[in-house]
Amino acid sequence: MVSGTPLNLFRAVFGRDANTYAGSDIELARRFARVLWPAGTLLMLALVPFFPPTRTTIGSWGWLVPAGGVAIMVVNAVRTRRNPEWVTYELLYWAGYFGLAMTAAMQWLGGGRHAPYHELFLIQIIGNGLQHPPRRFTAFLLSVYVAAFAPFFYGGADGQVGEIATELTLWTGIGIFLVLFMRRIRAQRVAAHELARVDALTGLGNRRAFDEALADALARASRTGTRVSVLVTDLNDFKRINDVHGHVAGDDCIRQAADTLRATIREGEGCFRWGGDEFAVLVPDVAPGAAAILAARVEAAVSASGRAPDGTPLSLTCGYAEVGGGCTPAEAVAAADEVLRSLKSRQPVG
Repeated sequence: MVSGTPLNLFRAVFGRDANTYAGSDIELARRFARVLWPAGTLLMLALVPFFPPTRTTIGSWGWLVPAGGVAIMVVNAVRTRRNPEWVTYELLYWAGYFGLAMTAAMQWLGGGRHAPYHELFLIQIIGNGLQHPPRRFTAFLLSVYVAAFAPFFYGGADGQVGEIATELTLWTGIGIFLVLFMRRIRAQRVAAHELARVDALTGLGNRRAFDEALADALARASRTGTRVSVLVTDLNDFKRINDVHGHVAGDDCIRQAADTLRATIREGEGCFRWGGDEFAVLVPDVAPGAAAILAARVEAAVSASGRAPDGTPLSLTCGYAEVGGGCTPAEAVAAADEVLRSLKSRQPVG
């Protein structure tokens, strides 16, 4: 998973991408929470008869803490059943701190370190490690350390520093293993997600990637009142190239066109292989007339740099459209494709 040197471990926990939920499965996290929340509450309640929350100066007022915990658990369970989308990673993270605070309070109310409520810290570490990225887990783990050593400050530890330190060391090891294990799984999911959206021949985004990017661009245009340029293109005389020179030569022409598109399209714009010899280009936040200018630029770049197997310049034709956020993805593509078909119909047959 991660090379065992301290430096690599530090990078894994505090690296640039260490605080992202990319690749996470929120539905799985919700199901886990539906089990963890009541399980933790029930375990706490199982200890209450033996270590009641009345062993401090506040006396019977201590019962308000477990009563409040049960009430919140019930409310959460009902609300989650009615609206599962209410449970987000942000909610799960701060709910973990609430559970930690509840456990620390019961530890204090139960008489200090000798009350076994602190054993619930392990469940909370496991839950946080499985659900959240490394930086957030690290902050939570430090809070567990504070809660575990808190009995020293209110006189309920009786010199048990060695026992607490040993326990925390074991729990930290378990937590780090889980968080790094889950980070690897998330990275694999991200890689699989990206691979499924990359065209194997050209390295450009594929049709699925284009559809998703177009939907996102139109949604943004709807929010901001801007427009989106959509270009659809195909290589001219591609069937003849395949018929005369073979499909290997045809694939080479597709790669040349893809490389030129990649070099021509500026950062913030995207190019995709639509399928066969067809490509698509997506440009958000455009000024009026930008689509036609970009289409001409793409056509000129391919002719200047690409070569067919017989040495003649490659050429492609670009259809284009500028659409607003009120347009659907299908309508945007149809508008650009209509221009493409019109331009192709004017070309001589040969």
